[in-house]
Amino acid sequence: MEDIVAIKAVDKDGKAVAFMTWGRLFDRIDDTELLQSVRATRFVGHPMKRFALCDSLGQVAKHRYFYEALAYFASEKIPFGQRYRSWQARKRRALEAGREIWFLGRKIRRS
Repeated sequence: MEDIVAIKAVDKDGKAVAFMTWGRLFDRIDDTELLQSVRATRFVGHPMKRFALCDSLGQVAKHRYFYEALAYFASEKIPFGQRYRSWQARKRRALEAGREIWFLGRKIRRS
């Protein structure tokens, strides 16, 4: 799993929506806890279903707030070494509280 990940879901109207968040806060390989945390957060279009981790950020690049979220996550410095564990714990608590998850909205339709 990457440091920053995208997640797709389907909103109450049956439309595809997406999210962006930190990827390695729970487990480096298994996405189960991460998806549960995102699923538990209430966003516009709730309740949502069919949450799935994307293979790459490019899969959600056409969603309305993709670039704003990407700029936010890219500007956050991920510490290495001894400071990583405390950073990881802080971000994990924030994600579980419904923060550090960006709702990217629906895909933009070009006319």
